Amino acid sequence: VMFKDRNIIQDGVPDNFIFTYNKLKEKVKEEIPHIQNNYFEKLKKYLRIRPENKFALKRIHNPRSSKSQCTYFYDPKIIDEFKKYCPSNSTSQTLKQQIETRLNELFKDIKGDDNLQNPETRIKFEKCSKEIDSFVNQLNDLKINK
Repeated sequence: VMFKDRNIIQDGVPDNFIFTYNKLKEKVKEEIPHIQNNYFEKLKKYLRIRPENKFALKRIHNPRSSKSQCTYFYDPKIIDEFKKYCPSNSTSQTLKQQIETRLNELFKDIKGDDNLQNPETRIKFEKCSKEIDSFVNQLNDLKINK
């Protein structure tokens, strides 16, 4: 049996985008052991498509093909963002559930328009993002007041 090392080509990707999906997931699990996989996936996608945050970089393998595969690279700063959205105590679990509910509604509304190209999609995203941000601020207030 022969094994071939799998190298992920990272040409054109800035040096600060060092995590691929597996490494990101491993680091987040290390920092936030109680995070559930489903919630991790929703947060990852949400943080990746937020236009004001540049924690993820999409590298398309063949830019000439619309069906080309891609690889996302993540900045380590995204882990701090995950921490903001992941309460560790039971009093803030209600806020986490509200965030998760809004994320579910958001992804149902935008239906695959991850680039927010459609103006209607962008408006829905911005409205939902403001609500999620207010829940995160409440979570952070709870953490500070403890």
